[in-house]
Amino acid sequence: MSLEDLLARTAITDCLHRYCRGIDRADLALVLSAFHPDAADNHSGALESAVARFTRTVVQGMPMRTSHQLANITIELDGPRAAAQSYMTAWHQFEHEGETWNWVLAGRYLDRLECRDGDWRICERTVVYDLERFERAAEAPVGHPAAGLLAHATRGVKSGDDLMYTVLRG
Repeated sequence: MSLEDLLARTAITDCLHRYCRGIDRADLALVLSAFHPDAADNHSGALESAVARFTRTVVQGMPMRTSHQLANITIELDGPRAAAQSYMTAWHQFEHEGETWNWVLAGRYLDRLECRDGDWRICERTVVYDLERFERAAEAPVGHPAAGLLAHATRGVKSGDDLMYTVLRG
């Protein structure tokens, strides 16, 4: 494998991770930095503009809390183009009819990417849903050690106030 290939794989992996971080922090600019401006996204059975989809999702309809992880990233390079498959697990917590619910999704991101002006970004994404689970969220049991820990834990927030931004700015 050449140094150029290693650099491309690293840039593509960084792009995929940037998307997850942006979704989990509801940072629209960070989400869109993973996509070329003319990119298409298929999260729900139909291709649409990635800009329109994520503007709507992040700004208007994002669940209370989310956490996205990637694993088993496979990248096939073809010059300035690539195809990638990333296994993902996504946790979503949301309110519905007065109750808090968890939606856990396992699936894959199938991405076509291109390097334009030295910048690897997604051109087209399709999400494959492999399995999912819905359950009511529960509080920690009374007396459980986690209850005390969580009362003082640093919590993630869906905004630029998240601790990540302070840490990354150094």
